Amino acid sequence: MSALLWLGGCGGKGNVSLSASIQQPRAAVEQLTLGTRLTGGFELVLEVGADASGGSSVSLERFELVRDGATVAALTVRSDGHSFPLHVEKGQLVSVPFVFDDSTLLAAEVRDAVCAGPVSIAGAITDTLSGGRTTPLTSAAITPSGC
Repeated sequence: MSALLWLGGCGGKGNVSLSASIQQPRAAVEQLTLGTRLTGGFELVLEVGADASGGSSVSLERFELVRDGATVAALTVRSDGHSFPLHVEKGQLVSVPFVFDDSTLLAAEVRDAVCAGPVSIAGAITDTLSGGRTTPLTSAAITPSGC
């Protein structure tokens, strides 16, 4: 009995669940003739632990630029190589590149808020391995270029 308890306790939470993070955040403000465009992107890194009961289907909830916990700008993002919900197998690591949809110009007050200092990319996902629980994600702080 003690050997069974020891084996069950040797793995961390990441070994039996989905781990997710936002890596390589980048943002830039570009002044155009008709207004300002926000460009950038990030990598969404997803990994299902080797000791998980199975794979997980991951769905996207939202992404935004934040500063001090407050939303600076809502983001519409796209990934050309992946569609969601995305299935990640047990023991698999997937890195999904995203870019901001830059087809809409920023209002002047949003541009000013983005340029007021460092921001982070925040988002949320849900996954089936956690029973559909929402997992919040936040990148490291970055200073947008072009401000």
